[in-house]
Amino acid sequence: MYLYLIRHGKSKPKELDPESGLTEEGIEETRKTAQFLESLKPDIHIIWHSQKKRATQTAHIFADILKIPNRILEHSALAPMDTLKPVLEELQKANRNKIIVGHLPYLDKLASVLITKNVNEGIIHFQNSEIVCLQRSDLNWKLEWIVSPQILK
Repeated sequence: MYLYLIRHGKSKPKELDPESGLTEEGIEETRKTAQFLESLKPDIHIIWHSQKKRATQTAHIFADILKIPNRILEHSALAPMDTLKPVLEELQKANRNKIIVGHLPYLDKLASVLITKNVNEGIIHFQNSEIVCLQRSDLNWKLEWIVSPQILK
């Protein structure tokens, strides 16, 4: 099983947009990384995203480019400071490829606990619109690759 962790695209400051929607640059960078992922022809079962506007917009860009607009779900346990337990329990049962679109520090903690079993390792510094691909074999997760918009320029 593959798990693609994606940090939302660059967002507007709250002073300009109280909901912190994506900037034009954030939209463009997210499209680039989504097009890269689409070129790999992944078999994505579902996209989970947080309730925040910037994550929702990022998830929808990926869903549109991957041509899976009906397999996108707002997940209630993906806010920046949420506990990992609900998602970890769901991932233990999962057997199909997923995308999770979220925020810091949540994604950093999730990647750390999956790879090292230590939530505070901080092994990945997530950039906006970046994709971190993890693979699970049996119950162990390993880092497969990371692609950021800067690499794709």
